[in-house]
Amino acid sequence: MNFASGIPVLFGFVMYTGGPTAAFANWTMVGGLSFIVSLSMAEIAAALPTAGGIYYWSYRLGGLKWGYDILKQDKDID
Repeated sequence: MNFASGIPVLFGFVMYTGGPTAAFANWTMVGGLSFIVSLSMAEIAAALPTAGGIYYWSYRLGGLKWGYDILKQDKDID
């Protein structure tokens, strides 16, 4: 569940089980880590700008083994 949709859905549960301190600490950590992941993906997107997006990133960054598996799966679909 992503950070933004998790707040309204789980707000009552978090307040009942952990209280406001736990809610603030956890949502701050999750938000910060999500932001770091988004910055990393933005950096990859800037370095490898293609229409294929994450599939091309996997092919280029995953090496021969993972790149071959992705190409093999694409041929199976066609």
